[in-house]
Amino acid sequence: MTITIYRSTDGSAPTLTGQAGSLINVLDGCLVNGYGAKSSAGWTKAWAGTNLATYQQGAGTNGFFLAVDDTNAQNSRLRLFETAQATGVASASGTNATPTDTQVSGGLYAYKSLVADGTARPWTLFTNNKIIYFFWQYSGVTTTQQGIFFGDFVSYKYGDVYGTILVSNTAASATGTSIKIGVCSGSFTTVDAGWCVPRAWHQLAGAIQMSRCSDAFRSFNATEFGSNGETYPSPVTSGITLAPIWIGESGSGVRGHLSGLWAPMHARPLVHGDTFNGTGNLAGKTFEAVNIGNAGQLILETSDTWS
Repeated sequence: MTITIYRSTDGSAPTLTGQAGSLINVLDGCLVNGYGAKSSAGWTKAWAGTNLATYQQGAGTNGFFLAVDDTNAQNSRLRLFETAQATGVASASGTNATPTDTQVSGGLYAYKSLVADGTARPWTLFTNNKIIYFFWQYSGVTTTQQGIFFGDFVSYKYGDVYGTILVSNTAASATGTSIKIGVCSGSFTTVDAGWCVPRAWHQLAGAIQMSRCSDAFRSFNATEFGSNGETYPSPVTSGITLAPIWIGESGSGVRGHLSGLWAPMHARPLVHGDTFNGTGNLAGKTFEAVNIGNAGQLILETSDTWS
């Protein structure tokens, strides 16, 4: 499955700012329309309003919808729906709004910019037709990145047709643990409304909150992915050690893992944007380091090797 990387530095790339509509402009360019020399990622814009949009995953996926309310200058609101809604993200007119209003009233937050103005914020979006990993520098520096995840994960349940996740902030803030995509759970029973799935493993309707973790033993039980762990480079392998990011349901165990996304078992081992080739059981894959949160780092596969 083809992986495409879109960047704010591309020719004719749309601009992300602290203004209403800018997030939708970026998502339109990357997912639906393409821009410059970049083709679209094969998603569909299922519905549009004034600074409102709903995007559907491409073919061969669960086919769920990401609803975006981009009417606020600095904060966008996000929800997952099983069927397309058509009256704004805050409305639950689509099927099975995720998160529910009880979990996070009005949906999750995407904090676009520290200032409500036209300052361009650097961004990078990694995607195929089923999942989005979107990161941006809300304050203009790589040490304070945040972002969103949306799409199908690798489910360990046979026939799981609801294995789609939305990850973003639970408050209109860009400080501390409100940057949910970089924060680990203390255990699989520690769930968070910033990591949400439309249905549990049993496939019955009702949005649930998920836990998320990587190899806590090797990362010294870090509170952020890639913020602590073994010496880098590893004295054993002379390289970097990566582990999957698992998601779980309280009382039910591990549901699956995120495709194409890895946690380094070290404290920010690489410079933001560094690239490298995998070796050993990761041979044939290429990777890029992405800073996240206060002190964390994630590793994205940049090769067409997402599971």
